[in-house]
Amino acid sequence: MSSSPNNVRQRGGKRATTPNPDSDTALLNGSANEKIEQLKSATKDVVTKEWDYKLALGIITILAFITRFWGISHPNQVVFDEVHFGKFASYYLQRTYFFDVHPPFGKLLFAFAGWLVGYDGSFLFENIGDSYITNKVPYVAYRSMPALMGSLTVSTTFLIMWESGYSLPATIVAASIVLFDNAHIGQTRLILLDATLVLFMALSVLCYIRFYKLRHVPFGRKWWKWLLLTGISMSCVISTKYVGAFTFFSIGVPVMIDLWDLLDVNRKQGALGLPDFGKHLGARIIGLIVVPFLMYLFWFQVHFSILSRSGPGDDFMTPEFQQTLSDNLMTQQAVGIDYFDNIAMKHKETKVYLHSHVDKYPLRYDDGRISSQGQQVTGYPHNDTNNLWQIIPSAPLEGLGHKVKNGDVVRFR
Repeated sequence: MSSSPNNVRQRGGKRATTPNPDSDTALLNGSANEKIEQLKSATKDVVTKEWDYKLALGIITILAFITRFWGISHPNQVVFDEVHFGKFASYYLQRTYFFDVHPPFGKLLFAFAGWLVGYDGSFLFENIGDSYITNKVPYVAYRSMPALMGSLTVSTTFLIMWESGYSLPATIVAASIVLFDNAHIGQTRLILLDATLVLFMALSVLCYIRFYKLRHVPFGRKWWKWLLLTGISMSCVISTKYVGAFTFFSIGVPVMIDLWDLLDVNRKQGALGLPDFGKHLGARIIGLIVVPFLMYLFWFQVHFSILSRSGPGDDFMTPEFQQTLSDNLMTQQAVGIDYFDNIAMKHKETKVYLHSHVDKYPLRYDDGRISSQGQQVTGYPHNDTNNLWQIIPSAPLEGLGHKVKNGDVVRFR
């Protein structure tokens, strides 16, 4: 004979008794109350734990600002590569064109700091050891930009560890390693690009962690936000120095692994179909490739828009580009050339003139080489009438006054 489902077997082999409805109700209520109390306790523990992290973050951030800004005015002279990046900031403020191997984002930030304090960029940071005080340079404002970046890098390191789920002691230790890193402190107190580079590297990692934690709720507002912020941060890295390309590799590998996992048949939610996988792939291409590339181009647009005056970078550019710059010497001295005009041509690097005279090359040289005995054409460093060449049209022209146009095929005599 089967027992009633309401019967409960007692421990110790005691005989089952007839259930009491009032007792069962009280038991259920007690169990529910116990669960509610446990939930409240767990919530309280989470809130308390979160406040512990926030308090530690606040203390770490304050210490970061103290260590980066304390005595930032010393030394009051040009130090190391400040001679380069301070000069570039002055060129931006003077709108004078220059050429540099690094992308413009980090240098634009220095120029922005100078612009905020109303500096005109008159000091060009020519020599290491030049006095900032004597030349009235707002160098503290310049140095405050990397100091701010360095301070925020410490806080970002703390947040990376927190978001990754590490314990509070481990998080504090990791942030403290950056906080008290002597090399990092030194670099972030000078007018250098490294503070900007390292901060946006850290921000790229932090944003990707936040994005990855939302992988089970894709295409939501927060999912898109952290994906795009990851791409923007990576763009700022490579727009500061090209060594930032390694950040794309560091983020790209986890992205590829994550995409591969989406096709895993053993995945808890099941493998994605190709249409859904295509959406994930397309979103990542847009957020991590297209958007960063467009932002990278944007900083160059800003760069070329600001630098509208002729400067020391002219020689690196084509004549067509140099013509777009105001005060360009070549443009100011340019004159129209007609056919049958006589001109002299000077080599840009060696500074010698294209030179010719009536003498011919020998038919046979001493080493056995044979020539066509053509007219001698050489480079000559001095002014001479044999440096003049007449421009002859490749096809017969009637009369004089015909302009030589770009792309014309001409002969020289």
